[in-house]
Amino acid sequence: MGVKVVTTTDSYELIRKGILSLARKEEGAGMGRSIMDKRPIVALQTTIEFSRAFQMILEFHLFEGAVIIDPTPGNKHSWRFYLTELDKPQFFSPKKFDIQFIPDDITTFQKTKEYVEENGPADAVYYDPPYLFGVSRTKDYSGTKDCRAKDYGGYHYTFDEVKNFVAIANETIPGFLKDTGLLFFKYTDVFSLAERKYYPCFVLWPNAMTNFEVVDHYIIQHHHISPTAWQVKDRPCGVVNYTYLTVFRLK
Repeated sequence: MGVKVVTTTDSYELIRKGILSLARKEEGAGMGRSIMDKRPIVALQTTIEFSRAFQMILEFHLFEGAVIIDPTPGNKHSWRFYLTELDKPQFFSPKKFDIQFIPDDITTFQKTKEYVEENGPADAVYYDPPYLFGVSRTKDYSGTKDCRAKDYGGYHYTFDEVKNFVAIANETIPGFLKDTGLLFFKYTDVFSLAERKYYPCFVLWPNAMTNFEVVDHYIIQHHHISPTAWQVKDRPCGVVNYTYLTVFRLK
């Protein structure tokens, strides 16, 4: 399957130009949507924070009122726009969804299983597991100076542990989705300083999700101030990095 690459600073611009809107189904848009030319779209977003880009991606793929399960909400950073900006006056009125935040153990997904047994499968699952590894050797973060560790979590995991999270998700999440449901999977590539090794997770994780196929793949570029950037000997500096959001549907 080929890939259609789209570089954009605003997904709404794509919609206005008809690039994305033509690929949507008339009923239940986004539930395993038709792909123009049978190719996933790879879009680069460079001008807004992840939570805003995430909201736009959800609006494109899902219908108003769609049920979304998030078993990995953490501090809800990905939902910041939805939770704080949605009710403010907007030129485009954002869609509202039925979001079920179910903080869960992603090695068992027990709470999520109980919810689905009682309420039925969802229209979508948002999966944002710990995806950085090899940063700290201890669970209390004493092995790293990075002050973001406690806020974002997951810095003490190894590559094999994160790989296991992905394998468990591949086997378990299909049971949480309707036949036309979608999985939104957030992650990034990792460069291990200890190993001097690059892990191309944009290849590793989609290939590991054998029960799914890729619908679209988004690259969200963002900036932040790092207090411990090794390149400048632990002095604060601006850093440009990126996050992947891959949209899957069941095979």
